[in-house]
Amino acid sequence: MMTRINFNGKNRYKVKTVEVTYRKDSNSVCFGRIYLPDKEGGPFPALIDVHGGAWSKSGYTDNEKIDRFLAEKGIAVFAIEFRKAPDYTYPAQVMDLNLATRWLKFHARDYDILPDCIGGLGTSKISYLKKTELQLSLRIWILPRRSWIWSQSTF
Repeated sequence: MMTRINFNGKNRYKVKTVEVTYRKDSNSVCFGRIYLPDKEGGPFPALIDVHGGAWSKSGYTDNEKIDRFLAEKGIAVFAIEFRKAPDYTYPAQVMDLNLATRWLKFHARDYDILPDCIGGLGTSKISYLKKTELQLSLRIWILPRRSWIWSQSTF
C-alpha cells in the first residue's frame, strides 16, 4: 500500500527527545534517541539515522543538529547506535539496523509515527553502503519531489 504525505517544510515544531533501548542481550545493548515533533498534527513520517564512522566509531548523537532540524520540520528521527567493529564483525551492524527498523515500525503508534512512512538517513564516507542496507531494511523508495514522501512497508 502506498502512502502519500503532504510535507510542508515551513512548519516549525518544538522537539522532544526520547531515549530508548531497541536491542538488549547478555553481550550488548543498543540505544537510540527518537526526535519527535512536540505538537498536535501527527502522526508524522520518520527517518532512521545511521551515523557515520565506518561501522567502528562515532555514535548515535553525532547527527543531533540534523536530527533536531528534521524534527522541527515535522519529520521524526530515530538515531540508532549499533554494535561496532572490531568487537562485532559485519554483518552484525546490518542486523542491528534491521532490528531497529522492525522496532520502530512496531512502536510507531506509541510515538505518533506513521509505520508505513519510515525512511532512512545516513552520513558517512561509506554512506552508499548504508543507503543500500537501509533500502533493503526498509524496502522503501523516496521519489525526488520535494513535497511528497512515498513509501511501501512490508512489515
